[in-house]
Amino acid sequence: MAANEQAQVKLTIGANVIQTGDAYDWTLTHITHDTFMVADVKIGQYANKSGGYFKKRRFESREITMYIQSKLGSPAQIDATWLQLKNYINCTIDAELTLYRYGVTRYALGAVTEVTKRDEDGMKWNVPADIKVVFTAPNPWMLSDDITQSFISSVPLMMFPLTIIAEGMTVGVSSTGNELTFTVGGDDPAGFLITLTARGVVVNPTVTNQNGDYVSAIKTMADGDVLTIYTGDKPYVRCNGVLCPRTIASTFFELETGSNTITVTATSGVDLLTKTIEYQEHYQ
Repeated sequence: MAANEQAQVKLTIGANVIQTGDAYDWTLTHITHDTFMVADVKIGQYANKSGGYFKKRRFESREITMYIQSKLGSPAQIDATWLQLKNYINCTIDAELTLYRYGVTRYALGAVTEVTKRDEDGMKWNVPADIKVVFTAPNPWMLSDDITQSFISSVPLMMFPLTIIAEGMTVGVSSTGNELTFTVGGDDPAGFLITLTARGVVVNPTVTNQNGDYVSAIKTMADGDVLTIYTGDKPYVRCNGVLCPRTIASTFFELETGSNTITVTATSGVDLLTKTIEYQEHYQ
């Protein structure tokens, strides 16, 4: 895909940022493999009797190749950027690629695996670029912006009998709900982070989806404790940052594409929890 006004990139490696676009010093002249993924499935693998496939296909790492050109045309700037990028090849610092196209922003996490300057090692390119950069994402899905949902249920402005608090009559109060239904976009299920903050004693909080899958922490939370459950690539249950035990039957489920209903329960004190869920949608 040739770059145009609707396709730009930002490469972030630690504190170093290289960005293309009208307001920046670099132009994206060409980019490949940013719009599709490659599946690694042998003929017959996972096939059922009808010839269909009943298990997830395994996707190869996504390699996005970008050609960027300096607007200033300064050999010193090109060399400095080229050398700086070379220092980041396969280093331990995580890299993030931000792709802007048609008003939509997507992200990929990975590493820089190749940096080549024009004519380096005798290479001749067909595109007028100064630096070729290959970005490899082990998880090939392109991610959306962070999405945060809160478990909130509205309380009517006036209720009978009236609800009275210390400061006077409660008007327009929102209270924490225990169930949240929302729609997740994208092309693949997404892991999530749910945060439960206690405003009193809460015993054994549990998070359940619409299919009955659940994660149940074995924990008595005190006022101010924060319990987090993450179901992404390295799932965990933590309370105040420390790993927390869970029941044997717990399953680190993901959010399905489409409608999801997440319910929070507890042995006691569930209404004393403030609840939020965060995730990123996964796109090809």
